[in-house]
Amino acid sequence: MIGEWLASRGNRERVIIATKVSGHPAFPGLTADNITAGAERSLKRLRTDHLDVYYAHVDDPATPLEETVAAFDRLVQRGLVRHVALSNYTADRVQEWVDVAHDLGAAPPVSLQPHYNLLARTGFERDLRPVAERNDLGVLPYSGLASGFLTGKYRSAADAAGTARGALLGDYLTGAGFAVVRELEAVASELEAEPATVALAWLRSRPTVVAPIASVSAVDQLDALLASASLELTPAQDERLTTASDSFAAALT
Repeated sequence: MIGEWLASRGNRERVIIATKVSGHPAFPGLTADNITAGAERSLKRLRTDHLDVYYAHVDDPATPLEETVAAFDRLVQRGLVRHVALSNYTADRVQEWVDVAHDLGAAPPVSLQPHYNLLARTGFERDLRPVAERNDLGVLPYSGLASGFLTGKYRSAADAAGTARGALLGDYLTGAGFAVVRELEAVASELEAEPATVALAWLRSRPTVVAPIASVSAVDQLDALLASASLELTPAQDERLTTASDSFAAALT
């Protein structure tokens, strides 16, 4: 579908395309063959001659990192991939990848895609952000809206029961979690914005973050996401949200 859209619009050079390899049933893991085949199949489906960003979706400890890094680099050298990136890697493994790329003279990763939002901060801020800062990695956190919880659509645990994403909400459905949503709604009211817009604006303003990732289930939800690219919080508003988030984290311990 994306390939058809690109072809009909003729806008390939105005679009940044990223895709991943490692978790696809047909190409599991990060062997050299899987990395190459995954890229070539994506290029065919997308009707393009290059991928702007190619992610290692999840670590594959069973494959030597030297093999994986070299395979990504060969795609860069062939012009099929412009940039290498990592997703769902531990801080130690991110640094190891960077070091192996340096030793091999291979293309280094340029971005990192971790789980990070107002309700999921500790793992990234404590472990991954220092690695991103040290290696100049742009961070594109996924689950920016905490599986929809930060849109304010859930007012109680009962609201999530039986929904498509209910099982993903887990610890969010607590008094401390709903307190974060109430603070989001208060700030959103002050700014005449949607809670989702504010949640993503907070995330966008974090150190190393270049753009948060979020999705919609209906077209009419898209405007709130796009508005987050330009919304600026005041220092006081930022601090209120961060404090509510800190209280949520403390309640988990």
